[in-house]
Amino acid sequence: MKEGQRCVMVTGASSGIGLGTAGYHVCGSVRQRGDGERLRSEFGNAFTPLLFDVTDIHAVRNAAEQVSEMLGGCTLFGLVNNAGVCFHGPLMYQPIPEFARNIEINLTGTLIVTQAFLLLLGADRTLTGPPGRIIMMSSMAGKLGPPFLGAYAASKHGLETCPGNVATPIWDKAEERGTVSGYEGTPYRDVLGKSSTWSIGEGRRDRAVSSDNVG
Repeated sequence: MKEGQRCVMVTGASSGIGLGTAGYHVCGSVRQRGDGERLRSEFGNAFTPLLFDVTDIHAVRNAAEQVSEMLGGCTLFGLVNNAGVCFHGPLMYQPIPEFARNIEINLTGTLIVTQAFLLLLGADRTLTGPPGRIIMMSSMAGKLGPPFLGAYAASKHGLETCPGNVATPIWDKAEERGTVSGYEGTPYRDVLGKSSTWSIGEGRRDRAVSSDNVG
């Protein structure tokens, strides 16, 4: 990291909003070593990959210690809690472990990361520099729960915020996981498929519009 350069910690840096972060030295969390190597190759010394899952308390704390050593007694300029997942499914049939996993990653994981980095953000008054800021990356679903997104909406509602739409690959990932196969034989199978197709299409449309605006 260059002397005097501001440093921001971003979770979920391998794609979407996290990948789009620029202008600072970014310490970005990834869950796959290959993603860290790819991002380091793309951004060079402006990016420091940190390998952890936001639900792994010990791994997150180890990452915070790594960032602390890199800062050398200075405060962290910002923390962006961006990592998240989205599981489709009617709550009547959705497996409880899947619902719990959505809450664990999007909400509990956010708290785990925030607690781990609070000292670096200025809670430790011995550090040099102004207090850092925390950005919670929520969703419109945090205020209005769409059909079949109850778990996701519950996790985002917990963050108590309502930003505008942002085009990211989250819906593409949902398509890769498959959203209907676990609900064969239920009354929701067909309508869930249509809802998932619409959501994925809207996400891709928003991303295309964003690309056109940038161009």
